[in-house]
Amino acid sequence: MSALVLIAALASASPDPVAYGQAAQASCAQPAALLPNARERRAILGALRPVVERELGGPIEFVVTQIRVIGPHAFAIVTPQRPGGGAIRPTNDEMDGVRTEAILAKRNGRWHVVKHGIGATDVWYAGEIDNYPVNLIPAC
Repeated sequence: MSALVLIAALASASPDPVAYGQAAQASCAQPAALLPNARERRAILGALRPVVERELGGPIEFVVTQIRVIGPHAFAIVTPQRPGGGAIRPTNDEMDGVRTEAILAKRNGRWHVVKHGIGATDVWYAGEIDNYPVNLIPAC
């Protein structure tokens, strides 16, 4: 069997990730194509900041773990802190720190927070994977 025939046979036997729907989202790595440019990053964080400040008290700045953007959708994982790096204490005993995850949508040229969680004790956003483009919300 020639190498080309063998490669073709293996390729046709490989499962189609699209056929498995969201199973194609198994990658935890942040694809470079999903990284926002600096302007979008500032706009996303600017939309998220007042929402988090209302719950934790302001002023805050973010340490960004991850921001993914696909079209008019964004997903962010950030840790709020006081300007200059001061830690923020959770506002209640049920919070697991202040790490924040958020889903945002861009409407009329502006980012808006659709859903968010601060100090979540579960992976609440896993239930949202099917509602957004593949790879926007990490599956792990």
